[in-house]
Amino acid sequence: MKGRFIIIIILSVILVSCCISITVLASDPQVNNMKKVDSVYIQKGDTLWEIAAQYYTDEQESMDDFIIEIKNCNQLTSDTIHAGRYIIIPYYESQ
Repeated sequence: MKGRFIIIIILSVILVSCCISITVLASDPQVNNMKKVDSVYIQKGDTLWEIAAQYYTDEQESMDDFIIEIKNCNQLTSDTIHAGRYIIIPYYESQ
């Protein structure tokens, strides 16, 4: 009888722990963020890094990784961008 009581207590603690974890995950603001893209017109003097800095958020691993993602989206082989063209920038937006 005492063994069953201990098992019930342990299972209750585990169940409560799981419920708390689920609640914390559900309230995480990053869960509600949606990835989108924006088309940016490049003006004279713009740099890839300056444009990326305007869209950078904590969802990206690092600024270097974000630059690589932008370059991949635009099939760029270097950081060079040209005025008068458009560049696609992926970004996160809160819902």
